[in-house]
Amino acid sequence: SLAGMFFARGMTTIVHTNPFNVQNEAFVKLKDARIIVPFLGSVNKHGVYVNAYVEIGVIVALLIVAALYIFLKWGKTGRSFYAVGGNRQSALMLGINVKRVTFLSHLLCGILAGIGGFVYFMHVGSGSASHAMGAEMNAIASSIIGGTMLTGGVGNIIGTLFGVMSLALIQTIVSSVGLDQAWWTGITIAAMLCLFLVVQSIIIARRKKANASAQR
Repeated sequence: SLAGMFFARGMTTIVHTNPFNVQNEAFVKLKDARIIVPFLGSVNKHGVYVNAYVEIGVIVALLIVAALYIFLKWGKTGRSFYAVGGNRQSALMLGINVKRVTFLSHLLCGILAGIGGFVYFMHVGSGSASHAMGAEMNAIASSIIGGTMLTGGVGNIIGTLFGVMSLALIQTIVSSVGLDQAWWTGITIAAMLCLFLVVQSIIIARRKKANASAQR
């Protein structure tokens, strides 16, 4: 996965050495589209009322979260993801096609990454090989903070959503106290990530101990 990511980023740099803007009329209209949220506006410092709005990308993200929640909670294949992630051998004994589930999980990951890239591109309005540098680590951190276990089999999409919101809140707080440097945000996120990893390690160790005691 990492090799593929570096290869794709390198090829992007070769194809487009400089950032580029999309001038397609349909894309520009989609990028600039806003959904007004009534009664949530505010008055700016000039005394002008400014409407609150939601970008199209937010709607797309919420629809994907809802679809994934239904798929993972009630879909047969979605439940198989948890089974394979938790214990591949047990999943095989249950008659689950582990290779198929693994392939589908990677396929779904690629599709969602593509949609995420398009939404990000639509938000910034330009393309560059340097865009979204480190986004993969933010995705991993959001999942872990949201309760996803690195050992697999545990976690849910709602928890991951709260993890994403937590990272956004951290970035806002760091900026609001005057620490605008990006590395302060990185340090804070890294500290939280280490804390959650320690908690996960303790939980895993206790589960193993409980299972060993139950087998005696």
